[in-house]
Order: sequence, then structure tokens, then C-alpha cells
Amino acid sequence: MEVEVEGSSSKGAPDGGLGAEVSSQPVLPALGSAEVLSSPEEALKKMATAVAALERSGLSRLEIQRLRCIILGAEKYQGLFERVAQYRLLEERLVELEGKYFELVKKQQKTQNNESS
Repeated sequence: MEVEVEGSSSKGAPDGGLGAEVSSQPVLPALGSAEVLSSPEEALKKMATAVAALERSGLSRLEIQRLRCIILGAEKYQGLFERVAQYRLLEERLVELEGKYFELVKKQQKTQNNESS
């Protein structure tokens, strides 16, 4: 069995193809980087909407998978958001403590310079 990726021709299927058209276009649009993080509340709203949508009857398997991915993504986002918030607090605290440390070092150097004069 021989398959060409670029030309979309193949041996093995009666029509010379694999039974599905191959597109060179990306399936999903390119994702950019978010400038501002969504709040955990927004993620909860999306999750609640997806859970409510799961309660409807007649959903296709694809729709169920999509909603499940939204729910799992929102759960993951909330956990990561909390970690990022903790890192930011630690970073702010570190900057604050470094500033205090350098002030103390300067004061100590001034007192040593004044004592040696």
C-alpha cells in the first residue's frame, strides 16, 4: 500500500484514495497568545454552560466529546490560574524583600563609612 501525503493519491482503495479527502489547510485556526488571562469565574461559567448542554438529549458523539473537552479544559485552567496567581504573589513578595534587603545593606554601609571616618 502506497500513500502520498502531498498529492492525496493512494493505492489500496477502489477509487485510488483513502475514502476521505485530504486537505492541506489546517483544521483549526492558529491560536494566538492571550494578552489577558480570563478569570476563574469565566472558566466556571463556561464549564456550567457545557454541563447544562450535556443534559440535552440527542447530542452527537462529537458534541459530547467537545463539551467534555470544554469541561476538562475549564477545570485545568482553574488549577493553573491558581498556580499563576500564587507565583505572582511570591514574585511580588520577593521584589519587596529584595528592596528591603538592599535598603538594609545601604544603611549598614553608611554606618560603617561613618564609623571609619
